[in-house]
Amino acid sequence: MQHLWAEFSEKLSDVVDPTIKYGGGESAICSLLSEMSATIGAFEELEFKHSGVDYPEQLEPLKENLSHLLRYAIARSEIIGGKDAISD
Repeated sequence: MQHLWAEFSEKLSDVVDPTIKYGGGESAICSLLSEMSATIGAFEELEFKHSGVDYPEQLEPLKENLSHLLRYAIARSEIIGGKDAISD
């Protein structure tokens, strides 16, 4: 999931503001990326804690939903930038 977050961040840097790559850009975008990063980090920590036998089945739909949202965000940012949407 970190890979998708990085791809989204790079895409925003490409189509919105190149300074995003270096922690710059509008505060709303920085906040969004920071909140997404914290959410993904918390999810991955929870996933790690429950890896193995006691992996809660509730985590899999959540992981799929987060991945879907990130892919959607990437595709939307590419449309804004006039680029082709990513393929699954």
